[in-house]
Amino acid sequence: MTGLEAISANNGWSMAVLGITIVFSGLVILSLAISQLKKIIDLLEKRKKGSKQKAMPEEDTVSPPEDFISSDVCPEDIHETALLYKPLFEKRGDTFQLSELYG
Repeated sequence: MTGLEAISANNGWSMAVLGITIVFSGLVILSLAISQLKKIIDLLEKRKKGSKQKAMPEEDTVSPPEDFISSDVCPEDIHETALLYKPLFEKRGDTFQLSELYG
């Protein structure tokens, strides 16, 4: 027995349908989990923020660094914007570690 007869005799069609159903169900569950991932992360951040809220200062009391440039100040012209950032580049030098930008 070969071909389609062998598939029918050994429940091949039902196994194929079951396999397709399992794979499709897994893909649906994965797509639902990915689509709700932002809500899950927001929920976890709120929970984490609630537990650390007492230790953290309020955001209104935190002032920006001295070399901070507000988006309200940045002009549309790229050359004028470069002039605003020039003191920052001079302060950092030609080469610097990226971690220095955060510190």
